[in-house]
Amino acid sequence: MISLFQIYQRNGEDGFRAEHLIRYPNDEDYYPHTEVYRSDIDEAREWIKEQMKDENLKHTYERIQLANEAMASFYSNENRSKYEYNE
Repeated sequence: MISLFQIYQRNGEDGFRAEHLIRYPNDEDYYPHTEVYRSDIDEAREWIKEQMKDENLKHTYERIQLANEAMASFYSNENRSKYEYNE
């Protein structure tokens, strides 16, 4: 996975948005992971520095992997066969 961090300002807003986007292997698009609003650009930079620490990135990727495994298990044919669905 690849992380992209960016800071931007929307029209009419006084503050800054800091965003963490993630791109998965074999994918061309980045998907939003987290976004925060800060009133000062230095605060937005500090948030990004904190998010970019190896420990935080490791925990982020671990949570994403756990969520992907849980979703795969939930939607597996073995799990779906345990329930009756009204169609």
